[in-house]
Amino acid sequence: MSGKRLKLISQTATNGLHVCDFARAGKEKLEKGFLSSSSFHVKVREQNLRPLGELWEMMTENGVMQHLRELSVSIGSRGPTSQNEKKASMYIEQTMKSIGMSVNSERFESTTSFFWIVATYVVLFVTAVVVFPLNALVAFLLDLVTVAIFLEEISPKHILSRLMPKGESRNIIGKIMPKNTPKKLVVLTGHYDSAKPLPFFHPAIVRYVDLLVVVAALSMTLTTAFYGLGALFQFFAPMKMFSVYFWYASFPFMGYLGLMGGGMAYGELFTKPTNGANDNASGISVILSVGEILSKEPLKHTEIWCVASGCEEAGTVGMMRFLDKHAATLKDSFVFSVDCVGIGNLRYVVKEGLLRTISVPEELVNLVSETACRNPELEASPIVLKYKASDSYPALSRGLKAICIISVDEKNLPPNWHWRTDVYQNIEENVLKKAQKFLLEILRTIDTPQHGC
Repeated sequence: MSGKRLKLISQTATNGLHVCDFARAGKEKLEKGFLSSSSFHVKVREQNLRPLGELWEMMTENGVMQHLRELSVSIGSRGPTSQNEKKASMYIEQTMKSIGMSVNSERFESTTSFFWIVATYVVLFVTAVVVFPLNALVAFLLDLVTVAIFLEEISPKHILSRLMPKGESRNIIGKIMPKNTPKKLVVLTGHYDSAKPLPFFHPAIVRYVDLLVVVAALSMTLTTAFYGLGALFQFFAPMKMFSVYFWYASFPFMGYLGLMGGGMAYGELFTKPTNGANDNASGISVILSVGEILSKEPLKHTEIWCVASGCEEAGTVGMMRFLDKHAATLKDSFVFSVDCVGIGNLRYVVKEGLLRTISVPEELVNLVSETACRNPELEASPIVLKYKASDSYPALSRGLKAICIISVDEKNLPPNWHWRTDVYQNIEENVLKKAQKFLLEILRTIDTPQHGC
């Protein structure tokens, strides 16, 4: 696919249009097999490829829902490093083993919450406010150091988080070998922890969460700039008296940062994690179900890694620890993050990130968009994700070929995202099935390339 078409796909993602609006229409319906009470009857395609319909029927009708119920109802809320997160990891590990995967468990330490990092920013900025009347230069340097730490923290380095209170979590890795010699490697990853319902994720506010973060970053930047000017004015006697006005100018921005910090403190101290049915028991359930299908009917030359990552809600920590160990092996692989695929409209992310967006490599966008166009009944289309970073983001930051599969509402947000209503009863099974089919079709395309739309 040309760079011109990729640009068109990106524009389509921003406008929320379907990718097939500009692709050749009139695709034939997906050929399906059928299931009898005693055995599977196969319609053989060219190149001895089984039709996706037969693989689809190989899975029990409600298998994905059983996984989702176990994670979001029987286990329930699964905060980072919590006992329930541990229970979820044990369930996932046992399920992977029971369907025939080769399973590894990789332990790591993680911050228990992103709150402590934000609290540190607020405390440092408040300290600078107090110090400014005594020594503007010290206040400026304090703010400057805080901004530098913030910039490092939103990068994959996460320096400050290494100093925060920690607990133990695990990444569970299930491997499925192909029928023949492996020539390709694909990673299907999703997180299994759940988030606390902070006030900023209230349904009436959540659509503005990216704006709230941008304003917070702007407040930090302007406060630092004001204190720098205030320190400069104190060095010149004629202008020293005006230095205090830069202090006053910082008050609205400091008030906003204090409000954000207070909201996070309330969420941390007085709420418990959601049941996380959509975010992200749905993604894990889809990965487990796809893994079950491929364990029974492996691909020809493509090895599959099913990765359940812990502590995503603490800052994609599990995915970063996974990449610390395996990034070199994944250099030529594809990574698919499956996140919030239980409600809404199926989408694939062509660009993501809060303050620094990263584009998905053209090769992977081409592959996914052409698969979407060959399967118009799935209604999968591109989207730009600016309000969160999925587990794809750390992989993209390291130059890997990664993309997120997600489902969103008409506002391009995951329904019930980080809120108390993220429960099993609100999951739409047909949306889960679309995500499953989409992944299976993408994997088949990777294993045996199909060109054109």
